[in-house]
Amino acid sequence: MKKETKRYSLVEYCGTIKRYVKHFEEYDELLGVITKFNNRKTCPFYFGNISCKLDWTNYYEVTIHIYNKLTNKMFITDMDNFTMQFENDKELAEYFNGSLRTIDEVNSDINIMYFEDKNSVEKSEKDVDKRIKYIRTLYKEDEEHLHTEYIDRCFDSENRCGNIDFYEQLLAEFSFNPIVEEEVARIEKYINLAKQYSGKDNENVTNYFWECMAVINLYAKRLFHKLIRERNSKKEILRRYYNALCDEKINSTDDTISQRIKLLINELEIDNSIRPVIDVANNTYIETNRPCIAISLDNDKIITGKKTKLLSPASSLILNAIKEITKIPDDVDLLSPSILEPITKYKNKISDNVLNLQELIIALSICSVTNPIVNKALNNLSKLENCDAHASYILEDVDYYALKNLKINITCEPIFKPKD
Repeated sequence: MKKETKRYSLVEYCGTIKRYVKHFEEYDELLGVITKFNNRKTCPFYFGNISCKLDWTNYYEVTIHIYNKLTNKMFITDMDNFTMQFENDKELAEYFNGSLRTIDEVNSDINIMYFEDKNSVEKSEKDVDKRIKYIRTLYKEDEEHLHTEYIDRCFDSENRCGNIDFYEQLLAEFSFNPIVEEEVARIEKYINLAKQYSGKDNENVTNYFWECMAVINLYAKRLFHKLIRERNSKKEILRRYYNALCDEKINSTDDTISQRIKLLINELEIDNSIRPVIDVANNTYIETNRPCIAISLDNDKIITGKKTKLLSPASSLILNAIKEITKIPDDVDLLSPSILEPITKYKNKISDNVLNLQELIIALSICSVTNPIVNKALNNLSKLENCDAHASYILEDVDYYALKNLKINITCEPIFKPKD
């Protein structure tokens, strides 16, 4: 199986420059210099899509396309996570406003790119070196298109067109992944068969071609569905591991169950990177010395909640999360002082005056009667369903089950909450 090595960058297209050289050897030297510049992290530009042709003066005219480097190279998953925080290309351009080189009156041409070195045969035919290719940029507005139903419809559309190239590109992207080894092998086999039957006038042969395309499409869908299931199942294994650790800590039992799950985690090479909320919650606790909970929203943005004089970490988390989803500024108070004051006054007589999550939602519900902004924020609680969250300590039952009732995938560090 191939190992993934491809890296992607965000670039702004800046145009072309031309150079003229007398001998072809000078062109090769120029390519060597360009390669060095492209490999330098400090160089602000990429140079690519370079072509060379002999003009009427017997000089070689070299055309070089220039790209303003906006990000360093990264994996496609990291690139998608970065661009998905923006609603569209306009927001992306605004983010890089200070780095863009396009004049103000012109819309910047920003794309995700990677280098594709052409082989010697293609180079002699097309006379192109250091070729840059673009791929689709994903934004928030594209989220609805990332569901399996939409992916299946895309596959069906390409299949009806008999687009073998589409499935070959799919193989190139996923042939490194051992999880879908069987699907990759099947797709490759039937692509080779379909090519043998392609373009023939014989009706039977044509039928064989479309039968091969149907099988290719079937395994392509299985490939994607398996990758999605595999991603979700790894998260579930990690959740069960943390749940087992907490159960053992609370009940003072041995670590038999957690160690069994740990063996599976090691075998599948699972780490905390598939649930970034774990590291965020723990690092925030270390930095602030305050118990913290982190949650990853649908757009992969991570929100944290820490204990305050008024709110428990869970209450703070949910308040911050619904304000983020509803796009309410941080300085806007959703809790009315007239509602809050009597609650904290009488609560302080029987315990501390910190509101747990259940009490926070009750208080917000009362405020929503007279405040439409609070009502809108409460309606967005449902958007937290199936979001991953992690606490830097073992949650109190009231907050833990309140988060579970919101259908949030909450896990905890096996550490009891430190005393104030």
